[in-house]
Amino acid sequence: MGKYQREKGARFERETANILKSVFGGRTTRSSGQCFSGDTRADVDCPEIWVECKVGARPNIKAALEQAEEAKASSGASKMCVAVCKWDRQPATATMRLDDFVKVLSLAYGDKYNE
Repeated sequence: MGKYQREKGARFERETANILKSVFGGRTTRSSGQCFSGDTRADVDCPEIWVECKVGARPNIKAALEQAEEAKASSGASKMCVAVCKWDRQPATATMRLDDFVKVLSLAYGDKYNE
């Protein structure tokens, strides 16, 4: 990976961390330094969520989510995994497993619609 791609990825990780700070405040940080295969750090560290960021012409969402899940399992963390991906000149997306999405909905809405 060239210098431009590394810088582009780092910018996107900082942008994602800043967005998540609106929810988690100062408990959100970007993991610093270049990560290598086998590294067990999330790209963005925040409570409850393991964030893997990918940016580029055609980021692989499935591979990003699997990378997050493998790293989380290696670290022993008990967080939900999210792949935050952004195609060039497009808005970012967040992808997670359906069972984790249901947990998020339950936390957000509780029994509001369960009558």
